[in-house]
Amino acid sequence: MQPIQPMIEVKKLSNRYEGKLLLREVEFSLSRGEILCLLGPSGSGKTTLLRLLAGLETEFSGTISCDGQDLRGVPPHKRNFGMMFQEYALFPHKDVYSNVAFGLEMQKKDAGEQSEIVNRILTTVGLGSLGHRMVDELSGGERQRVALARSLAPKPRLLLLDEPLGSLDRELRDRLTVEIRTILKSFDVTAVFVTHDQAEAFAIADRVAILKDGCLEQVDTPEEIYRHPANETVATFLGFKNIVSGEISADAFFRNRDLEINLAGILRSQPGPGRLLIRPEGARIAVTGEEEQLTINGTVASRQFQGSCYRLSVVRGETRLVFDLPIDPVPPQEGEKVALHVNPSALVILVSTIGE
Repeated sequence: MQPIQPMIEVKKLSNRYEGKLLLREVEFSLSRGEILCLLGPSGSGKTTLLRLLAGLETEFSGTISCDGQDLRGVPPHKRNFGMMFQEYALFPHKDVYSNVAFGLEMQKKDAGEQSEIVNRILTTVGLGSLGHRMVDELSGGERQRVALARSLAPKPRLLLLDEPLGSLDRELRDRLTVEIRTILKSFDVTAVFVTHDQAEAFAIADRVAILKDGCLEQVDTPEEIYRHPANETVATFLGFKNIVSGEISADAFFRNRDLEINLAGILRSQPGPGRLLIRPEGARIAVTGEEEQLTINGTVASRQFQGSCYRLSVVRGETRLVFDLPIDPVPPQEGEKVALHVNPSALVILVSTIGE
């Protein structure tokens, strides 16, 4: 059986601006109907990559192809890609219906076909009764849906979204995050979504691409990136604090002056210096008489009730670890001793990239 050709394929893509390297040999592929989120801090190259896909930036090395066609030299209007920006760029002098119909008019669709497509899309995005409303009469969430509907109406081969939720408040962003994924999936649209918000990316994407300083550090499912960050750069960007240095022995023990953890049968490890990540949700209070392979003993430095969990800072020697523990049983108070059982699946050996 012949392998299925990716819809979008990017190989060794690099880009410079005024001598500065903005993207460094970025490579990934995208299947039809897949949602990819580009996740990274400001200045990591996310928007530059999006503009290269759209054809708005033309200076690059490497290749960008769609359905096997090399896109170098293909102008934006001939790619049949849709774009949705944070500002939405809606026409304030037009009503909702006319805004959504704009791309169809450019495609010279007749009035009957325009009406059928616009009404169907407005119903799908929850605006079926608002086609006559002017844009300045809408809420922020309604404008966002109009912008998404307008982007989808011409049936783009690829939809590019640049921080489309960035101007909304947290509560509205959380609600629309779920809605955007549902809408994109209902249209079976292939999409690349740029964000710096980890929760947003994980909720929307089929796969997430982590960018840092123009380098693509990891591309994988949200679950795999969280469970197994590829290196220390990714783990640090995701906000993990429990990254400790030590030495891995030939018999698979991770040791430093404060910790000794048996990795045998848990992780593949090479003898030598190593960096160990312990994910914060991977511990629980040890129960008396219960034997576990991995136990960390220490002193509670701080305890904060977070609603759904307790955030416990535990000190052992010079090592400080932070864990999110279930609310039952209630953990010891500050200054008291604590024993924690650690789930082996919460351990990850990291490739060190910081400072390289």
